[in-house]
Amino acid sequence: MVNGRRAYGKCTGGVPVVLGSVFVPPLSETCGDKHGCGTWAAFFLTEIIKGRELSCEGNSQDAEGNTIAVCQVENQEINRLMVEMGWALPITADSPYMDAMREAREKGRGLWNERFIPVESWHGLIPGAAEDN
Repeated sequence: MVNGRRAYGKCTGGVPVVLGSVFVPPLSETCGDKHGCGTWAAFFLTEIIKGRELSCEGNSQDAEGNTIAVCQVENQEINRLMVEMGWALPITADSPYMDAMREAREKGRGLWNERFIPVESWHGLIPGAAEDN
């Protein structure tokens, strides 16, 4: 099972993981009136990992017991790619993914393809996400 942040049984050893250091909208989340951003994020992640085995590294767990990890597929870091393509956001202002978020915003990728403003429940979780683009 995969959603925008979780990949169950896809990593070496079949360990359930969540992508660390990024915020991905939940499956049920909609962005504005037009699109289900959680569903699109999950679709993008599914396309990245389809038919491939992930290599993930992490040493902590979330409340559900999933390993919080940085994952790679074919030498490409998935956490960063999700942010670069606009389907995930860094969770801290000092994140190494902030440059990727700025690029996604400037190029109107993913969540940023329209005038994206995070829903109220995201405010305070995403640095700079509510700024005008």
